[in-house]
Amino acid sequence: MKVEKRRARSGQPDRIKQQEIFRYGEKFQSNTLFGGSRLNIFDINLLHNSQVKQGDLWNVVEKESFETQTTFPPRNAWEEQIQWTKDGKMWTFPINNEQGMEHEANISFDQHVFLDDLIEDFPTKGPIRHFMDLVLVGLSHNPYLTVEMKKDHINWFREYFKGKLDVLEDSISKQDLGQLVDGKM
Repeated sequence: MKVEKRRARSGQPDRIKQQEIFRYGEKFQSNTLFGGSRLNIFDINLLHNSQVKQGDLWNVVEKESFETQTTFPPRNAWEEQIQWTKDGKMWTFPINNEQGMEHEANISFDQHVFLDDLIEDFPTKGPIRHFMDLVLVGLSHNPYLTVEMKKDHINWFREYFKGKLDVLEDSISKQDLGQLVDGKM
């Protein structure tokens, strides 16, 4: 069997498509996807009768592909900055140092700084109280956390120490342990 190979006329000389030409009346056998015999791995009736659910993922992908097809990239730096401002990546003008902190507008300064009332149920002395005092100092100096986030941090430590009560029994003196068990924490 003689086989000739020639280039396809695609206009790209680097990409060579090989095409086999059979001579002398030999038959060409095509290898197609559906040409062979089935392996019977899957039930044919189940495949043809199944309903494909289109979930939220398909809608999101379709929406994103539609937006990429209809949204053109910015032509210059001004359009790019306009787009960044709409996306919230740039400051709006006039400059406001509290941009993005609108939810904190009704909360006073003292609620951010004076957090001692949140640890009244902790022991009054000992290593846990000292640790929680240090946590309060760190939280009161952090301007990036909201008051709710600060309360969540303190509540997390409260739950943590309640869960580790048996370990604390072994390591803390009996006097400090009495404060833990008596409902102080």
